[in-house]
Amino acid sequence: MQITRLLSQGELRAQELLSTLRLTNAALGESLEQLVRSGLVTTVRKTDGITYRLNSDYLHVSIERLLSELAT
Repeated sequence: MQITRLLSQGELRAQELLSTLRLTNAALGESLEQLVRSGLVTTVRKTDGITYRLNSDYLHVSIERLLSELAT
């Protein structure tokens, strides 16, 4: 939740996430891997490394699907 909250403010590199969160490198890596695998977070390769970005399209579709299921 904390990672997605931070990424909702804009894309960040892993080091930027680590400086804000109280996680080990391994824990952050595992969490990011799960978020990327789920489709909620995407990666962007840049010259200075990989940045992580919240996949807002995926998030909107998921919320719409959830609301639709709750309405039935």
